[in-house]
Amino acid sequence: MKSPTLILTLAIAGASAWSCSKSSTPAADDKSAAAPAPAAASAAAPAPASTAPAMASAAKSPVSVPAMPAASVTPVVAAKPATPAPSGPDPRAEVKTALPEAIRLISAKDYSGFIKEFMPPSAAKASGMTAEQMASMVAMAPQAGESFAKLLPALQAVKDLTPTMDASGNKATYTLNPPIGDIKDLNFVKEDGLWYLGD
Repeated sequence: MKSPTLILTLAIAGASAWSCSKSSTPAADDKSAAAPAPAAASAAAPAPASTAPAMASAAKSPVSVPAMPAASVTPVVAAKPATPAPSGPDPRAEVKTALPEAIRLISAKDYSGFIKEFMPPSAAKASGMTAEQMASMVAMAPQAGESFAKLLPALQAVKDLTPTMDASGNKATYTLNPPIGDIKDLNFVKEDGLWYLGD
């Protein structure tokens, strides 16, 4: 069974591999950037005296630029978040409000926000990275959503259930019956007063 934290770790590892593959492309392959434009070299050479008056009059005459048809201009519209962020106290303060917040972030495809909010600080520390570093890697990788797509149905399946709490009150377990894919249960852990997705 894959734990939800393992799913997140796999998403981050995939993002890291994608990021490394993009940065290892040699700049020398871009020949257009390395070679100077031939026109630049000829522009630097002085013009013969006989052509100087003609060039001066050409510089004063207006340049004709063809008009673009209006239909070819597409306005750019800023993307809006799928669902608004809750206002008020941190939803991770209670496990019953942490679960809907986790669902909201993944449903909105805000994977980096989900990592920042729900990766336990202890798990981030064990990885040697901060949650913010992990989130920025996930944000750059287009295939990271696949791992979150596996987690979302499990979160949605338990949203109306009451979790089983451990004796310390710092671990809440939601049991999926039947399991969804490899996920049989979802654990939330409480660290520093907030709930995170645990193993």
